[in-house]
Amino acid sequence: MPTVSDYVIVSNPQTTLETGADIDVTFPFSLPNNVDTGRSAIATWLLDVDNPEDLRWTMTINNDTDPIFEFTHGVSRLGAFQEVFGGSILNAGDNEVTVRVLSGGGQLRISDFAIHFQVDI
Repeated sequence: MPTVSDYVIVSNPQTTLETGADIDVTFPFSLPNNVDTGRSAIATWLLDVDNPEDLRWTMTINNDTDPIFEFTHGVSRLGAFQEVFGGSILNAGDNEVTVRVLSGGGQLRISDFAIHFQVDI
């Protein structure tokens, strides 16, 4: 069966996480019934980190025990990030991405968040 690429916008507005305040956020999203979970998917987002002091954070999908992304920041940065991950953690229908600050200090802002996946046609 042929496959094509598709995507879903997870979140567009900027969300701020900060130690001592909100340290996690969950973004719900939905995928079509013909999603091919046997193929890899890609998460992309814009990241802005201010005044980090060993700011450590993770990104998980559907409460999977292995994060798709984990990083520690020691310098401020702004840029686009992407991560390829196994599509087997995705579901047809409801899904969620959780971003959680684990330790350190500073601000983490995420926006323009999308998941790219493959569908059977």
